[in-house]
Amino acid sequence: MSTRYGGWLLLGLLATAGPALAQESVLPFGKSLAGGEELPLPFGIGLTIYGQTQDYGLKRLAFDFPGIVIDPKTIAVDNSIQEANLQLDVWVFPFLNLFGILGTVDGSTNVDLPAVPGLPVPLGTLRIEYDGEVYGLGANFVGGGDGWFASLTTIWTQENLSGDFDSNVEAWVITPRVGLRDDHGAVWIGTTYQDVQETHEGSITIPFLGPVAFDVELEAKNAWNIQIGAATAISKRWHLHVEGGFAQRLSAEFGATARF
Repeated sequence: MSTRYGGWLLLGLLATAGPALAQESVLPFGKSLAGGEELPLPFGIGLTIYGQTQDYGLKRLAFDFPGIVIDPKTIAVDNSIQEANLQLDVWVFPFLNLFGILGTVDGSTNVDLPAVPGLPVPLGTLRIEYDGEVYGLGANFVGGGDGWFASLTTIWTQENLSGDFDSNVEAWVITPRVGLRDDHGAVWIGTTYQDVQETHEGSITIPFLGPVAFDVELEAKNAWNIQIGAATAISKRWHLHVEGGFAQRLSAEFGATARF
């Protein structure tokens, strides 16, 4: 069984077992810490759709061909991804939620290469397309008071990719948020720090030169971004949320979660 479908089946089995777990669970521990606030059901399984575009910075670019020397400052790089993720979470304490992520990702990175003195033709644009599985772990720390809340979310993800090149993407994301809440839902504003390390190795065919091996390492050009979002509870078991990012990168996210 493949990693992708095996993991999705596992999440499905956990969803089936969720109601029984909730009935017997003592989670979250330390319920008295909530100060009488109504707590969410301890277990959740959610589906999240996410898209993002941003500029990248070039950390390293090497060609296995004598005479090709490129100034990284002259290269423009942009990246876009689309993800569909399943997320399994549990409230361990009223202030701490832990979760795991498993899903699929499609991405493309364009490296706009300049003309190189001495070469008969311009190098053009190196377009790198990839797809595969994404998996990760995260923690959400939450606190607040009457009508307001603050949270800090940290996520680590790794992508298992296939495509024309040997590709690897790893990311750390940290998002502090502050917002308003009531019995119907919440709205918030926050900022996101995203540390992305993306590497690709392979070869491209250049006219008059033939196949030329390359090795490129990329990172997010601007680590910080602004986020705004909203969430609502259709019922005690079903929650929806939307979030968008702007300023240094554009992102959009929609998610639905069933709690048990």
